[in-house]
Amino acid sequence: MAVKINLDDCMQCMACVSTCVHGALVEGDKGPVVNAKKCIDCGDCIDICPANCIIK
Repeated sequence: MAVKINLDDCMQCMACVSTCVHGALVEGDKGPVVNAKKCIDCGDCIDICPANCIIK
């Protein structure tokens, strides 16, 4: 199961994108985009998000 991002609360800081060593998060036009096939549910992006907008 991949993480989900609430883009309404996202600050678009892209900290999650730079934290993801699996390449599961990329920068999109409206904020980070999750590639569900690459996401391993490690939670690193959840821990780093200052807006707390990423959930499992």
